[in-house]
Amino acid sequence: MDELIVHKSWWKRNRKWFVPLVGVLFVFVISIASSPIVGRISDVAKAYLDPNLMRTAILKAQANEDVVGLFGSLEPVSGLDMMRGIVNYSNNDMTIDIYVHVKGSKGKGRMRVFADWNNDKWIYNNISVVGENVEEPIVVVEKTVNN
Repeated sequence: MDELIVHKSWWKRNRKWFVPLVGVLFVFVISIASSPIVGRISDVAKAYLDPNLMRTAILKAQANEDVVGLFGSLEPVSGLDMMRGIVNYSNNDMTIDIYVHVKGSKGKGRMRVFADWNNDKWIYNNISVVGENVEEPIVVVEKTVNN
């Protein structure tokens, strides 16, 4: 007795779990794409890809005697420090406000950099650094031009 076994198609066998799965994935992708985290990742990436922005800010902070006395020699800001911090672009990506962790040979703290992009250079409106045991931030720069 030869019996012919008829198999259902893949679609008929798996549609009960496949359709809901695709629906959930679609909702997940749309919610991630429309969330503010995409903008945050984009801002951090743009700031990280401009190495002169934070390098110059660190050099200006290193030139301040109060910062050197509190932190020692500051290390360059890494990509992880940027991800842990806050990076906000505004004014059609011409103004940046960065708040990142900094490390030195003597201690740790946070640095805030507020700058404008003008004529192919950053104009630093404010660079300030605050340490773990310091109440008032050390103002490093107010309105200087990065050459």
